Amino acid sequence: DNFLGKHGKLFGINSVKSELKLLKNNQDNIGFTQIRYQQLYKGIPVYGADIVGNVNKEGELRSVNGRIIPNLSVNTTPVLTTTEASDIALGELKAELNSDDSPNSQDMSVNSMTLVIFDPSISEDRPGASHLAYKIRVTSSNMAKDVFVDAE
Repeated sequence: DNFLGKHGKLFGINSVKSELKLLKNNQDNIGFTQIRYQQLYKGIPVYGADIVGNVNKEGELRSVNGRIIPNLSVNTTPVLTTTEASDIALGELKAELNSDDSPNSQDMSVNSMTLVIFDPSISEDRPGASHLAYKIRVTSSNMAKDVFVDAE
């Protein structure tokens, strides 16, 4: 936290308090502690964008790595309702499963839904603009899958 407060701009972080959320603080079997932060934009998680610090037994920071999207500028007001997003996700997944001759997809349902900033350069390793999306967890008796639906 202190390191990122002093040097966050090197990683594209202007404000640790408003742009990062502590996700995990785990100690491994050799005494190192991994501290993982999720990038936020206006309080919304940036999917796949995180930064991890590794601290040794003596409390010394040994490394920092991760992926952050600097200088974000994204509309954070969804145009689609959650119901519309759910219908789109279920429809797309049913079409995908039926085209692959997968088992019956009739029992699919939305398990969870989160508003996220989606950036294809992190999530899919391809160029594209960051945008607001719904991350929708669809489950059935024989599968679970995350589906992203553009919220704009």
